[in-house]
This record gives sequence, C-alpha cells and structure tokens, in this order.
Amino acid sequence: MLAIQAQRLVRRVCTNCSESVDITQDEASVLGIQTGACPNIRRGPGCERCGNTGYKGRVGLYELLLMSDAIRHHIANDADANVIRDQAITEGMQTLREDALEKLKAGLTTPEEIVRVTRSA
Repeated sequence: MLAIQAQRLVRRVCTNCSESVDITQDEASVLGIQTGACPNIRRGPGCERCGNTGYKGRVGLYELLLMSDAIRHHIANDADANVIRDQAITEGMQTLREDALEKLKAGLTTPEEIVRVTRSA
C-alpha cells in the first residue's frame, strides 16, 4: 500500500447569487480560526438557478496519507488511529478540515458545510 485517501463532498456556493460576507465570531470559534483568517467568505441568499438554496453543485475535500516507514511501523504494531493520524500530520498530511478551510478561503463553500461534513474529521 502506498497511500490512503479520504474524500468528502460539500455543497458549492451558487456563483449566480453569492455575496461576500464576514465570518462571525461564533463560526470562527467553531472552525478554530481567527475572524480575519478568511476574508472571502461567500454565501448565497438563493435564486432561481439554485432553487433558492444558495448552493449549486459540489466541491471535493481531500486528505491523502502517504505511507512512510514510521506509519507502516505504527500500523504493523496495531497503534491507535490517533497515533497514526498524528504521525501523518507531522509528516505533512493536509487534513480534510484544512482542505475545507482552503475551499472556504477561496469562497467555494460555507462554514456550515465545513462543520457538517468534517465535524469528526
């Protein structure tokens, strides 16, 4: 095995009706970021194109764990999943939540979608 990939889909903000908004203190707190960390938050109030949902389409969130000798060692010794995850993060793995925050900064999805899809990731 060379790698393990995780994928989740979040709803994409409708490009027809999206508006730039400020992230609230509560949203920033739940996401574990500073309020100024994501200046390009977008939300869609809803329009005919998106069926008044504010979302149209989906965008993928990805996490790729590349196998290393250390990770193989942990797996072979039945290490706890958190130990393996921590090792992967130490080795540079971007988590689903981190990828989601990049998509948030790019204005592709909303804080609500990130929390909904990555609450246990």
